[in-house]
Amino acid sequence: MRVARYQDAAANLYSAMETRTNIDIAVGIILGQSRCTQKEAFEMLQRASSTRGRKLSDVARDLIVQATGTTPHTHFTN
Repeated sequence: MRVARYQDAAANLYSAMETRTNIDIAVGIILGQSRCTQKEAFEMLQRASSTRGRKLSDVARDLIVQATGTTPHTHFTN
C-alpha cells in the first residue's frame, strides 16, 4: 500500500513539473512575440484557455508546437 501511494505521488509530481514547464515555455514565447510582462503573457494564455474551453496546459502545449514545429520535450521526460 505504502509503495503504491509513493508511486502515485511521484507520478503526480512528475506530471505537475512537466505541465508547469510547458506553461512557462509558452509564457516565454508570448513574452518574445508580444513584448509584454510575464504577468500579461500568463493572463493571455489563461484567456486563450478560457475562451477555448481547454486546459491551460493543453493550450500551452499547442502554442509550443505551433512556434517550434515539434512536440515539447522537457528534461523530465524519460
